[in-house]
Amino acid sequence: MTKDCFVQIACYRDDDIVDTISDLLNKAKNPDSIRIVVGLQDDSDTIYNKIKNLCEIIHIPHSLSNGVCYIRNKLQQYYNNEKYYLQLDSHHRFSYGWDCYLKNGIHTLNKNHKKPIITDYLPNCHISAEGLTVKSKVLYDIRMQNYMYQKIPIFVPYKKKQKAKNNLIKYAF
Repeated sequence: MTKDCFVQIACYRDDDIVDTISDLLNKAKNPDSIRIVVGLQDDSDTIYNKIKNLCEIIHIPHSLSNGVCYIRNKLQQYYNNEKYYLQLDSHHRFSYGWDCYLKNGIHTLNKNHKKPIITDYLPNCHISAEGLTVKSKVLYDIRMQNYMYQKIPIFVPYKKKQKAKNNLIKYAF
């Protein structure tokens, strides 16, 4: 299967990256179509050794890190014209079939938009041995506030009126 989905993950000294990658692959309907590149900013080999067979890694000592924007820029240079592009941080969880869900969303949006973008403002949660617990019952979304230089839209988060369900598992999109 062709790898048509590029996933870039910024990681600063966060061992949850191991569970993030495992969850991403285990809950994808087509894991063989996913190419993962991790910007690992860490001095230890512990995390590196746990993920090295699951993804490509840009390994930078955390003491030489120049911040999240720097590592995201480095990761973007690994993009190889894959059809789909997903940007994450190192602490996410996924729902089953998330890859098909997002691809179907893109196809639906493509009917009316040339270059659709799907984005979300995720709820705060806690991940423990018992599972995922959503800390905030308030859902957030983003909306366009205005334009900068009459060309670039500015987006800001806002609270939705509906409340999050107790069984919310949509943590990664």
